Amino acid sequence: MKVLLPVLLLLCSALPLFAEEAPIHLPGIKGEDDRTIVESLEWPWSAVVKVNRRTGGYCTGVLVAPDKVLTAAHCLWLSRTDHWLTPDALHVVVNYRRGDWTDDAPVVSYIMGPDPDLPREGENAKLPLDWAVLTVAKPLGEPIPLAAPGRETAGPDEAMMQAGFSQDARHVPTMNRACHVVAMVRGGKLFLHDCDAVNGDSGSPLMIASPDGSVRLVGIHSATVNQNGTMLGLAVSAQTLRAALGQ
Repeated sequence: MKVLLPVLLLLCSALPLFAEEAPIHLPGIKGEDDRTIVESLEWPWSAVVKVNRRTGGYCTGVLVAPDKVLTAAHCLWLSRTDHWLTPDALHVVVNYRRGDWTDDAPVVSYIMGPDPDLPREGENAKLPLDWAVLTVAKPLGEPIPLAAPGRETAGPDEAMMQAGFSQDARHVPTMNRACHVVAMVRGGKLFLHDCDAVNGDSGSPLMIASPDGSVRLVGIHSATVNQNGTMLGLAVSAQTLRAALGQ
């Protein structure tokens, strides 16, 4: 079945740190809200980090190397100035829970899908480009490995996990324990999913856990879209991220 990618309904942009109380129904919640709070500080949850912006706001990120954090590129765009943030405006926090955390580090550089010399519009805002890899000043922990070729998506009976700092639970990460890939789009560069992901979850990892306890990263959440009347999440796939990371 051919899947037509719809007009973008909501790009999950960096969320203000002191936003007003969240509405009762958030666009990224798909039917019943299946999110639960993540209390554990153990891996792989320790690899799900908070990317704070000195200008205000935050996104979610995931460690893909001890000193590298993968997040959504649009989190680095400051709309009020129409410019990309510089690395010194970004700070990564590990195991953030209710005002406490176990480690943190400033960002010293980054690479990204869009051209940082151009505005985030037109060709430079295409969703397969919505990734950024931040290099932090020191190692922050054990990363989640990117899915290997041939294992980049969930099998027919294989569920995904997603975890991030949602706008209505900004001081604790929440997770979806069993959501699914709905369809691959744009030649596998993106995929649609049914995880409950809202503002603040941009850059959050979509993962698959194997019975042996290993976890692989299959994508990062980018946006919420309306697919023929059905709300779905849109993620940058491991296929795209592997090319970006040179793996």
